[in-house]
Amino acid sequence: MERALEICSDLVAFNTVTPGGRAILEYAESVLKKLGFSVEILTFQSQDGTNIVDNLYAEYVSNSNGRKLGFLGHLDVVPTGDA
Repeated sequence: MERALEICSDLVAFNTVTPGGRAILEYAESVLKKLGFSVEILTFQSQDGTNIVDNLYAEYVSNSNGRKLGFLGHLDVVPTGDA
């Protein structure tokens, strides 16, 4: 439980306002790799190249029964507006 609290504390310390969330993805990648996940950071961009966003894909494959566990989510927030 202590490790989970440490990870949560680390996660909330990152500046994750879009589009600057690469550091938190790299942190999540390192945590998940230690747990045996296969992890990939993917970069997506709009067709005009103006909107570039990184995402994390992680997958855990059980050797005993062939089952997979996937992790898909986002770790960023949208910037505040004028309102």
